[in-house]
Amino acid sequence: MAFLYPRDIYKQLEFEKILQDLKGRCSGTPAKAYVDELPVYEDAIIIRRKLEEITCFQDILQDTHHIHVGAYQDLSESLEMLEITDSVLEIEPLLELRNQLEMVSSWFDFFTKEKRIRWKPLYSVLTQTEPLPKVRKHFNRIFDEEGEIKSTASDQLAKIRKDIQSKSSALDKAFNRALISYKNQGYLTDNFESYRNGRRVLAVFSEHKRKIKGIIHDESSTGKTVFMQPEETLALDSELFELQNEERREIRKILKSLCQDLHQNLPVIHSSIQVIIEIDLIQAKSMQAIALGVRTMPKCTAEAAFEWHRAFHPLLLLKHQKDRDVVIPFNLTLNHEHRILIISGPNAGGKSITLKAVGLLCLMHQAALLTPVDDHSTMGIFQQILTDIGDQQSIEQDLSTYTSHLHNMKVFTERSDAKTLFLIDEFGSGTEPTIGAAIAESILFRLHHLKARGVVTTHYGNLKIVASKTKGMQNAAMAFDKEALQPTFQLHVGAPGSSFAFEMAHRSGLHEKIVQRARQKMGKREGRLDYLLTNLQKEKNDLEKKLSEIQNQKENLDKLVRNYERMSLE
Repeated sequence: MAFLYPRDIYKQLEFEKILQDLKGRCSGTPAKAYVDELPVYEDAIIIRRKLEEITCFQDILQDTHHIHVGAYQDLSESLEMLEITDSVLEIEPLLELRNQLEMVSSWFDFFTKEKRIRWKPLYSVLTQTEPLPKVRKHFNRIFDEEGEIKSTASDQLAKIRKDIQSKSSALDKAFNRALISYKNQGYLTDNFESYRNGRRVLAVFSEHKRKIKGIIHDESSTGKTVFMQPEETLALDSELFELQNEERREIRKILKSLCQDLHQNLPVIHSSIQVIIEIDLIQAKSMQAIALGVRTMPKCTAEAAFEWHRAFHPLLLLKHQKDRDVVIPFNLTLNHEHRILIISGPNAGGKSITLKAVGLLCLMHQAALLTPVDDHSTMGIFQQILTDIGDQQSIEQDLSTYTSHLHNMKVFTERSDAKTLFLIDEFGSGTEPTIGAAIAESILFRLHHLKARGVVTTHYGNLKIVASKTKGMQNAAMAFDKEALQPTFQLHVGAPGSSFAFEMAHRSGLHEKIVQRARQKMGKREGRLDYLLTNLQKEKNDLEKKLSEIQNQKENLDKLVRNYERMSLE
């Protein structure tokens, strides 16, 4: 599994909200529990296989009679009981187990020969178990469709129930005769009869209770009525009670036989339930992907790199499902040539959101979830994902925000390598700006030396300069509409961004004289720096483009030389 830092990385990147959404789409409690422990893989083969399962399920949803995971319950405690020889489960968990085994069987029926080939990745999940036809037949011999135990479950049960029916009929006749007799004698209230302690009783006026032989079971709250079982029914009732006990003993014997059968098939039953959980999770992942507007999987690579086209922040898509146009996509590439991206731009311009989107998309991919990127995009694998986002102040450890940031940077610089993705928000902030900028620059050079991949947001000009001058680093800007005086939330890779602090101050309604005085105090330094940075980045991009063209020309020339030498030898 990938190494994730810090412990609250899910909270920092809001991945926990993605998992919560996924849990809400699961049908059963076991799958919901599994979501809490969802692995973040570093094996591209496993990730690709699991993504193929999701796209298969999405394709199957187009079929008229598609696979569906209905509601199901956790049977772990019941299965533990079945591990014990001669244990007998209650009827409710047995019926739940029958439903789950029937669900698995229906999936096997769905996969015809043609469908097994067409949707092989999903069928491979199902083949981790077996349909258990004999066990299901055993269930169906005992229970009807409503979950009641059939009289035909055994010859003895059929005989007992026939005797019960006969005895009940005789009991009713005896009771009715007594009721008519005592009613005619005026001993009964207007209600005539009732039920007490599971027995049919007469409603007798209290003053007449000694005139009727029988057993008193209860009396009314006023004491004016007693509820009596007449003597005429006592013997029959006792015989019926014994027959009912015989029925219970026979049912237990029948269920014991079934549970012994289940005990012998426990390994396959366990695998069947695991398959249900897996397919439930696949169904939930598919429904989440559909909600994100994703129906195809991106290209997958084992490299610590990615190339995204039209990437979206997943949580924004889930929030704006009915109006997706308000969510702005971005393009981004991190690889060996472009390892580190420095994002600058206005406050509230989308820097942090973009940074979190990068981490969130990487986590989702490595947790085998489909990501909202164009299908021409490439998703990579990182063995480590390290984040430093938001206020990291620790009251328990008596650490200030900046000290906590430095602690994180210690971890970053000690652990990072070419398979690491690091994400740092507001790099260097939290202390005196000049010192913070210098330390941030030094840390950045160290991470660059370690060949780690990363995205950093900052307002510091020195970091923009470093990115402009250093091979393997890039600047990027969150765009700003100068006419409307508001950010556009678009990521432009290739040039640094301005904070547009004066424009934002003007837009916020700050007094014009205050803004003007600040402009005069700053002078032209800030604007000059942005201008130089932009030109420097352009020159760097042009140089890299020319170097790439020269490399291509060299390769073509080498190819021509080899061809010429081969022809000369011939």
